[in-house]
Amino acid sequence: KFTGPIPTSICNLTYLSILDLSNNRLSGDFPHCLGSAGNSFASLDFSSNNIYGNLPKSFKNCKSWEFLDVSDNWLHGSVGKSLANCTNLQFLNLKNNNFRDQFPYWLGALPSLKVLDLSSNKFYGYITNSEVDNPFPLL
Repeated sequence: KFTGPIPTSICNLTYLSILDLSNNRLSGDFPHCLGSAGNSFASLDFSSNNIYGNLPKSFKNCKSWEFLDVSDNWLHGSVGKSLANCTNLQFLNLKNNNFRDQFPYWLGALPSLKVLDLSSNKFYGYITNSEVDNPFPLL
């Protein structure tokens, strides 16, 4: 089992496509550099750790991401709208954290999203919004 914070040097792994650090004892903040790093990740799995804090507010270079799992951690705050920049995202799992925010209806604009798990958080409000045409087309 890995322990301690996730080193920011993982953001420099420019040719790695799959990063699975699930089921460890990693702690500390989610590495915010992942939101802007110029990498080619397709799959990121940080599930079942002790990661806390917020997700990055800005996701810029995430177009290659197809899979993101941060379930079963201690993340809180909101899910930033810039996650909608991850247009190839097919699987998004945020379950069992401490998110407390308006339902992230803008995730409905992700054209490839097939799996979305937001359970065991504290989202509220409407699931759809007039800002998103044809929400969640593949769900």
